[in-house]
Amino acid sequence: MRLWTNYTGTCWRGQLTRDTKNPRCAIVRDLVHITAGLGEGSSDIIGLDSIEVTEEWCKANLGKRIAVFVAIEVKTENDVLKPKQKSFINIVNELGGKAGAAYSIEEAKEIVFK
Repeated sequence: MRLWTNYTGTCWRGQLTRDTKNPRCAIVRDLVHITAGLGEGSSDIIGLDSIEVTEEWCKANLGKRIAVFVAIEVKTENDVLKPKQKSFINIVNELGGKAGAAYSIEEAKEIVFK
């Protein structure tokens, strides 16, 4: 099993300058809203658990739907996967998920539908 902390939240980023006429005031220029994590309402810890499908398991779970973790690292033409990105993709695939790097929509579809 692999688990990761899923920090979620939002913040604002910009260039802070002081108002020379009023030292108790500040001006923020080039304000950018930043969001992090999987999204609002997502769990604090996410992960993958690998199960072995046996005949007994199949009988007990026949007809049930099983979720599969999907991770796509979107890259542009000249992008290269970083070692930690490769490692994450390998972990997801080794534990039965679907993961890979996609340089096009077609490659993303190949990851999702493999």
